[in-house]
Amino acid sequence: MRAISEMYMRSGGTASPRYCDECPNLTSIGKHYDCKLYQEAGGTKHWQPSWVACKFFGLKHLPGQAVPEEPEQEIDGQLSLFD
Repeated sequence: MRAISEMYMRSGGTASPRYCDECPNLTSIGKHYDCKLYQEAGGTKHWQPSWVACKFFGLKHLPGQAVPEEPEQEIDGQLSLFD
């Protein structure tokens, strides 16, 4: 199965008329391109920027995947609702 076909299946279709080269998840290493979300799903194949984008276009993480939470930072002088 082509890598993009797997992403179409996971995401539920295409985000036509968008292309992968417009997506912030496309990264390039030399002459090779990779999709961060495809790698997050365990994929290892290289990517083609000319492919029509999947419906995960522009997402930071795959839906349903555990995303590490950033700890809340306290600002000096900030009042707390619980004080």
